[in-house]
Order: sequence, then C-alpha cells, then structure tokens
Amino acid sequence: MNTLSTLRADKASCFEPLSVAPRYITIGHRRLFDVVTIERGLLYCVFFMLMVPLVQRSTIYIYTFDPLLLLLGLVATIRIGLPRLIQKWKKICLGKFQISVVDVLLLSLLGWSLVSVLFSVNPSESINFWLLFFRGVVFYLYLRANFGTIVRYQDIRHIIIFLLFVESIIALIQFVTGSRLGSLNDLFGAREIYANAYFYTPFGRVIRVVGTFHNPNLLANWILALSSFLWSEIYLGVSPFKKMYVFLLGLSTMSLLFTFSRSAWATLLFMMAIIVFRTIFLSRRQTMKSLRALVAYGVVLIGTLVVAFLLINQFWSDAGFSIIQSRLANIGGGEEWRAAYIDLAFQLVRHFPLTGVGIGGFAEAINASIRQIEISSVLADAERFSMVHNVYLLFFAETGIPGGILWLSLTLIVWVCAWFSFEKRMPARLQVISLWLLAAWTGIAFNGNFEAVFLHQSIHMLIFAVMGLIVAQAKAITAYKSYVRAIYRI
Repeated sequence: MNTLSTLRADKASCFEPLSVAPRYITIGHRRLFDVVTIERGLLYCVFFMLMVPLVQRSTIYIYTFDPLLLLLGLVATIRIGLPRLIQKWKKICLGKFQISVVDVLLLSLLGWSLVSVLFSVNPSESINFWLLFFRGVVFYLYLRANFGTIVRYQDIRHIIIFLLFVESIIALIQFVTGSRLGSLNDLFGAREIYANAYFYTPFGRVIRVVGTFHNPNLLANWILALSSFLWSEIYLGVSPFKKMYVFLLGLSTMSLLFTFSRSAWATLLFMMAIIVFRTIFLSRRQTMKSLRALVAYGVVLIGTLVVAFLLINQFWSDAGFSIIQSRLANIGGGEEWRAAYIDLAFQLVRHFPLTGVGIGGFAEAINASIRQIEISSVLADAERFSMVHNVYLLFFAETGIPGGILWLSLTLIVWVCAWFSFEKRMPARLQVISLWLLAAWTGIAFNGNFEAVFLHQSIHMLIFAVMGLIVAQAKAITAYKSYVRAIYRI
C-alpha cells in the first residue's frame, strides 16, 4: 500500500469512534451485568429527565442535586477503576494533563461565581444556583472526556430524536386544545403561568405552546439546539431515515412557530445562514449538494408553515396570517419593559462592579437595593421583579465585571472551536456532529442577546452538553491535524 492510500485509511480510522469493551461485574465466573451498558443507560436518563423542569426563581425546587448524574459518575468510576482514576488526578495536579482554554475559562468562571455567592445579597439562595452551575460543569467534563467512546454518534442521534419527538407532539396537542396539557412542570413543579403565556388578537386568545416546560422560550431554545442535528444530516445528505427526519423536522418547525417566540424565529434564520456560509465553499460538488439540500429543506419549511396556517384557520377562520402578522407587527412589543431591565442591569453593575449581586440574585438585589436603584415607571407597579433578558448583561450584573468578561470570552472561544471543528476531509458522521454543534452554539450565543434562560436547568444542562461535545470534537480535530502533518514529514 502506498503512502497516500495508507494516509487515507489511517485518516478514516483516526475519526472512527473507539470501541469500548464490555466491563462485566462478576461473582466467581458468573457475569452479572455490563457496566458500560448501564453507564449509557444512565446517560440517556440524565438527558430524558431534562424534560421534567421545575420553576426556579419563584420556588426552592432547584435540581442542585441530581441523583442520576451522581449515579452516572459512580458507574464511570467503576468502569475506569479507582486506581486509574487516582493516577489521572495526580497527572492533573502535576500539570501533566492536557487542559484547554475553555477548561481554564469555565473553571475560572465557576470559581469566581462562588466568590460572588459569598458577597451576594442572599448567599443561602445564591448557593443553590451556584450548585446548579457546578452540576453543569460536571456534565461538561463527563461529555468532554467520553465523547467518541461511551457517548457514541448513535447515542446522540437516539437522544435527540426522542426528545424532539416528545416535545413536538406535546406542543401540537397544546396548540390544538388551547391548554397546557402535557406540561410536566405543572405536574411536578410549581404551576406558573407567565403574563405572556397567551397573546390576544381580534380572533381571540392564542396560546404560546410550552411543551413539557413552563415557558415557551424554554421550548423554543430546546428545539433550536436539537433540531439543527436533523437538518445537518439532511443538509449533508447522510440521513439514513430521510422520510422520518423530514416528518420530525416538520413537527419541530411547526412547534417552534407555535411558541410565537420572535427571537427564536430570527435565531433559526441566523443559524441556517451560518451553516450555509460555513459549508458552501468547500468544493463545487459539495456546493451543489448543499444547495439541493437547502432547496429541499426550504420546501419542507414552506410546507410546514402552510399546514400550520391551515391548522390555525381550522380553529380561527381566516386568522392564520393575521395571527402571525399581529405577532410580528408588535416586533418591538415589550421594548420599554426590556429597556427598563437593561437599565437595572447597568445600575447593578455600577453598584456591585467586582463581585456582582450573586448568581441567581438579580431580582432580589433590586428589592434589597431599592433605595439606591432608580426604578423605571414601566416597572413601578410590578408585583415582583424578573431579570434582564440578555444572558451577557445577566452575568455582568450577577457575577460582576470579571464574571461577565469570562462568560463573553468563553462564548466566543467555544464558537471559534466549533467553527474550526468542521473539516471537509472528515467522515460524514463527524461532519454532521461538527455542523450541528456549530449551529447549536450559534443559536445559544445569538439568542442569548434576547433571552436569559441560562439558569433554567433544562437549557442550562443542554448548554454545557453542547459545550463539552464541542471541546471534545475540537481536541479530536487537533490530534488529526497533528497526525497528518507527521505523516507528510515522513
């Protein structure tokens, strides 16, 4: 075999997932169970439990302690072996373990957030949100270390398909019935209906679907992050279940429409533009293939919207376009309200520039500092305060200027990692993963300008999951490029 063919064979094998041999717990010569299978099952359960959200800012029901995540860690420890795990920690302590810039920024932000808790307005409450943050970092580290071995491509595909299917079906049922039927938050958490859970048109009240959550914005962010995996597979033409994917993509797009989240609609278009720009100039063949896939997706999207309008008209005669128009006509709806909270965020940064008011303490800090804070007339009659709808300003207000800079830097560097993780010579499956992760993080970063859902555990854990997979993928790409350079030197 010549050098070029050897390179091609090794290049493909370099990116194939590493097989993990079964690790059986035995008694004598009898096998009881496979630790690897149990670990993967627990990983599925951790993701599925994210569909059972709990309202956090108005109650004490915060998943600061996740028994499934703890079990996942224990089973992973058994699989690795305690002596081997101790050796890994020794390497970390001695500085012999490869650590990325993202790791440094994330751990620095976690540490600084703990400092902000100590100086927060209400430390006993803020520590709960810090523990939620800590839980997300643990999940990030697990996925970063195990992607490609325990966490396989098919596992990601199965999890995403299941989560999207359940949420989309529940959302469509809610729209048809005009109720919150299927909201697991209402069953297991504190039932909370926001003021904007419905909006009113000349044709009557229209519900904004929430899925299993309590807020339509949570469902919108969930669909944006997950559905991009489906259209990445369709876009690159590697989907093995094309008809099922098109059907599920139609359901999820319709559900996104029925959240009536204007920022989510804009984010979807921005994500698609980024993906097209990233892939369209790879090669002439890939360009034509991508354009055909884009046209096909456009047909599916238009067909979905037509069905959605017909579904609306089924219940409100001739209302389909009018309802969407009434939502878009008020594109600046809430502008004064949002501007008032932005002003409050800047005031908190001015009064607490170093440590902030403590993670999760935005609303309570306003109440506690009411004499120092100038409240806009728009919020003068508010029964309780919410938070600024911008995750970047939220970090500046709650963790101070150092924390805000750390989160901004982290967001940018993770996006750069995702951008350069896409290689045209990669196997198709890993191209899909890279493209999906780039789209998902683009949506998270862009929509963060209009929403602040970071401390809602369902979205919070999803953010850290995407981040962990991006860093793992970037590490694999770096190793691959080094390997290719070494081959060519030879």
